[in-house]
Parts: sequence; structure tokens; C-alpha cells
Amino acid sequence: MRIGMVRELVFETGNTATHGILRRKDEFAGAKLQGGSCLCLYQDTQCNIRITVEPVTVITATQLAMGPVVQQPAGFGLKVQFDVNTALPRPHQAVDIQGVIDRATSLWPGKLLDFLNDVSKE
Repeated sequence: MRIGMVRELVFETGNTATHGILRRKDEFAGAKLQGGSCLCLYQDTQCNIRITVEPVTVITATQLAMGPVVQQPAGFGLKVQFDVNTALPRPHQAVDIQGVIDRATSLWPGKLLDFLNDVSKE
């Protein structure tokens, strides 16, 4: 059994597209980058740490009084998934579970934000 904590959030960036955070070049042989994701996997003696970052288009949805839901683009954003789980699948004691929860909460949100700020500067 593997124990973990997953958090997911979206940073809205307004009219600023976020593709450049994932790749320095947003063009390849004349073709424009349309999407992608960055997956980083880390491991220490206690936990696996998985950080997934991907650009997204933020959509607003409005329910019309007499009709369908209308969806409109509302800008761009950066979706981040943060997953901290046990390094090895095995039976776990309460102390193991608490250790993973403590590790995950010690990294959230400060260390994750530091990581994202460093990535965006490169």
C-alpha cells in the first residue's frame, strides 16, 4: 500500500500565456507550441515527490436562464499538481502515515512556491 497527499491548484495569469515557463522556445521548425507539461520526480529516504506543471486556458461558464451553458475563454493559467507519497509500497504503521503527512505539509505551499519561482526564472 502507498500513502500520500495530493494537492492541485491553478494560478491565473490573465492574458499572459504560460507556455514559456515550460520551454524556452515556443516554436519548433516553424510550428507554434500548443501545449505540454513538465513532470518532475524527486525521492528522498521517506517519500516520493511528484510535481506536474502545465499551462491551461481558463474558461468561464455561464448558465443562461433559458438555454445552454455558455463557455468563454477568460485568459491563461498554470496548473500545478503536487503529490507526496511513501517511497515504498508496503504495509504502513500510523507513524509512517503521519510522517508522509508531515513531510507533505512541510513542503506546502512554501517550498513548492520557491520551486516554481526558480523554474520560471530559468
